[in-house]
Amino acid sequence: MSKIIILGGAGNLGTQLQKTIDSAIAWDRSDFDATNTSLLESKIKEEKDIKAIINCVAFNDLDKAEENPELAYKLNSDFVLELATICKNLNIPLIHFSTGYVFSGEEK
Repeated sequence: MSKIIILGGAGNLGTQLQKTIDSAIAWDRSDFDATNTSLLESKIKEEKDIKAIINCVAFNDLDKAEENPELAYKLNSDFVLELATICKNLNIPLIHFSTGYVFSGEEK
């Protein structure tokens, strides 16, 4: 059976997606470290028959992001690039969610 992996599964979006996707496997902080993508890649490779990965990981607490911009950037930018590269190399479709708080859609 094909499965869909939801990263950030304990957050609001990840929790709601799990309710609508029967074959979903949710991974959250206790399952992987978003700051260590080499370990995440190994974990993904252990899974068989992945239909897609949905990324709901984000640093979206605006006040804390201002206090810790390095971590916010790591999760909202670096992690997404590294995850996209992993998915491309493994031929796994990636669905990524963001908000205007993270990326407004306008280039600066």
